[in-house]
Amino acid sequence: MFALLKIEDFKKLEILQQDSLSWVVGTSNKNGRKYHRLIKSLTGIEPIKDRFKTLLIKFDINLSKVDDQNPLKLLILFYENSTHFKPNKSLIGKGIHKYIFIIEKYQL
Repeated sequence: MFALLKIEDFKKLEILQQDSLSWVVGTSNKNGRKYHRLIKSLTGIEPIKDRFKTLLIKFDINLSKVDDQNPLKLLILFYENSTHFKPNKSLIGKGIHKYIFIIEKYQL
């Protein structure tokens, strides 16, 4: 089951990422949070919001390249035009395939 992330979830993920990278480079969580930009730069790890943005861009590019008869495009079209299913409960209904919606929703 999919669930949309809330703004607070991004903050929790950022802290988890900082603490994990602190462990990887062998420093305390306190120093890891203090020098998080340096650690991310040295390890080549993007911040969570930037990574989501990158993945959304790649998804949009890949989606634009697939054939119109691709099952994914057909599924998106089905959900967009559906009155039977509750599109507001799905990622497609929330516009996961529409990059602009995600940028506005999560202020990326």
